[in-house]
Formats: sequence, C-alpha cells, structure tokens
Amino acid sequence: MSRFEDIAVMVRRLRSEARLTEVELANAVGLEADQIRRLEAGDLEGLSTAALARVARRFSLPPDELLSGKTTARPLGIHFKQPALSDFQEKDRSTVEGILREAQHVVWLNRALGLGDDLRQRFAPAPVGGRPYENGYGLATQVRDALSNKEGPLSDLRELLEEHFGILVKSAPLHTTRIQALCVKDAAEGAAAIILNETNEGFANPAKQRSDLAHELGHILGDPPVDEVDLVIDASLTEHPPQEQRANAFAAELLLPLAGLRRLLGPPAAASGVEEARERVRRARAEFSTTLELAVNHLINRGYVDAALREWLIENPLPIEPLPARQPHVPLLERRVHQALRASVISTGHARELLGLSVWDPLPADIVTP
Repeated sequence: MSRFEDIAVMVRRLRSEARLTEVELANAVGLEADQIRRLEAGDLEGLSTAALARVARRFSLPPDELLSGKTTARPLGIHFKQPALSDFQEKDRSTVEGILREAQHVVWLNRALGLGDDLRQRFAPAPVGGRPYENGYGLATQVRDALSNKEGPLSDLRELLEEHFGILVKSAPLHTTRIQALCVKDAAEGAAAIILNETNEGFANPAKQRSDLAHELGHILGDPPVDEVDLVIDASLTEHPPQEQRANAFAAELLLPLAGLRRLLGPPAAASGVEEARERVRRARAEFSTTLELAVNHLINRGYVDAALREWLIENPLPIEPLPARQPHVPLLERRVHQALRASVISTGHARELLGLSVWDPLPADIVTP
C-alpha cells in the first residue's frame, strides 16, 4: 500500500470514528467536500501540506503522523482523584470514548441549531487554592445565581445538566464496582459528559445519583484541564485531595444552599440535642432530596448541627419519603438529532451516522422525521 493510500485509509477511519460527514470535515478544515472525497480516495493532487496539517489538527494528530500515513494510539488523559488509585480498567476505555463522541456530536448539533452558549461558558476552571471548601461553596453559589434559584430545591438534575450546561449524562456498567461516577472533558471541542456506574451500589439510589451528578458538575466547572481530554474518576476513598474537597463542598452547597437552609431552619445555630438535630436533618433531606450523609455533613459544616452527633445521626435517621425511581429518559443526542431533523439541519442519513446506525436500522421511535 502506498503512502497516499495509507493517508486515505487513515482519514476515512478518523472521520468515521468522529462520525463526521465529508461536508462537516471540509467545513472544519477550510476545504471543499469534493477535496475530502478525493483525499479519502488517495488523490492528494492540489492539496497543500498546510491543508493536510489542518486535517491532522482536527483529529488531534501531529501533522507528520498524517503525512507519513502512520499513527500511534493516544489514550485519553486520565486524572485520578488519588495517583495511586487505578480502578479504571482498560476494557472500559471504549465505553468512555464512545460516550465522549456522543458529547462531541451534541456540541456540533447545538451549534448547528443555533442554541447559543450554555451556562458552562460562564465559568472558568481554576486551581483549588488553599481553601477548597470555601472555593466549592462559592462556585455553587455562582451556579445558583446563574440558574436564578438561590434557595429552592433543584428538580431533575439530569435535565438541568443537559439542557442548561450542555453536559451529556449517561450510565454504563463499568467493570469495577468501586467507581461511583466519572466525568470526561474535551477541552478542544468543549464537550463534556458524566457517566454513572451501574455496577456501583449507589446507582440504585436516586438521591445518591443526584449527589454524584452535582459532584461531577463541580469537577467540570472547577477543575482546569490536565490534558486535551481529561477523565476524572470518583471512587470510594478515605482521603480527599483538594480538588475532591472542592467538588464535595460544591455538591453539598448546590443541593443544600445556605439561603435555603436559612429559609427552612432559620439562622445557623448548632443543635446539640439528638432529637432536634435529627429533625433538622430530616427536614433538610425531605426539602432538598439528598442522601443522609450529605445532609448530616453539610448541616454540621454550616453550623446547624453539633459535629459530635455525626455518627449517631447517620446511624439513627428519621425516615423520609423516598425519591421516585428515575423516569424513562430520551437520550440527549437523540433529542438533538430529532430537533436537527425537524429543522432540516441534517438528513436522515446523517442522523443515522450520528446515532451509529446503519442504513438498514430504523431511527428510534422518539425521532420523528420531517
């Protein structure tokens, strides 16, 4: 096989993996669709080295790798909570990469539909600094302000993250039970996704899912990128580095805002009696739909409960009405494909490409073609 054929095969593969049409790739690199078709056929006549370099950069390749027709696999940049922890298994990499591609498609469709910037664009990730809890509280307050909801309960967090922050939310059965959730960010594309681990014991608890989603949002909004693509993994640990402390504080304040606690319980004053403290925890959980541990710890940190009662309150909770199981949910990518079809932004063939379907596969029932 000639070098030109090697380049053609590589571009066809990269475009297919990215689920881009010839027209989309051409627009992204400043070429005509016919030039992309000829490139993928091995005809490089009339294509400059600069044009090929733009194609390489679109797929995060060094230009010399594309020009040589040879490439090496580059793994996702993985940023663990704790450097010694290695719960993430290689066999789950394809799952994460597939979900990241979905998030990238959502970003493209949002732009094609003219939906404008999501709320995530208002936040600039920054190092934690020396006061991670205060940093997390402040970030959560900014998010509450952006949502124009300073003190009330947040309803469906999945919908909020997808529709207001442009973050794809998925669940998947990972090959380890220790991972609670993870988030993956593509700094170049602006894509982000959160993955809830279906094999983790907390997955069956709707309140735990809410806290996991809030925690991962804290990572996405707060943590500066370590690599072009970052994978931040959260598992059950006893030690919490600063970025985890910030994400924990962010999740607690986002779900249980101090303004809402003041409305519900009055100004902070630590309850030292077990029954009064237990009732405060019950009221907070019932109002804001949180886990027991999150409510107890946050009420202690915010001055509503004596810290000496922590273990007793966790072991002796008052019952509350459980959250209903999550309702059936149309995936975000399907919703955007539906919108794009109705707006005639994409064809049914392109819709199948975006959803990973063959020409023989029917479109999902939730997608109505124009």
